[in-house]
Amino acid sequence: MSNKGFVKIEGIKCDNCDYENRSIPLFEYSLWVGRECPNCGTVLLTENDYNTYKLLTATTAIANKLETSEISVLPETNKIYNISKTEE
Repeated sequence: MSNKGFVKIEGIKCDNCDYENRSIPLFEYSLWVGRECPNCGTVLLTENDYNTYKLLTATTAIANKLETSEISVLPETNKIYNISKTEE
C-alpha cells in the first residue's frame, strides 16, 4: 500500500453561482486571481484561495517525500491553522 497522497485540482468554479470552467490549467491560476465571474461578478479566485492552493500542493509534495518511519513519529494534531493574511 502506498502512503503517497495527491491533491486533485482542476479548473475554476464560482462559489456564488453555477459557473465553472474546467479547461483552465493549474499553471494559469495566477492569471485568474481577482477575475470576476462572467455570470454574477463574484471574484472567482482570491489571493487567499490561490495561496491556499500553493500551500496544499507544496505540503503534499513534501509529505510524499517522507518515509513511513518518519510519518509515524509526527505529532498528531487537530488544530486548523488560519493561513489568511491579517490586517495590521
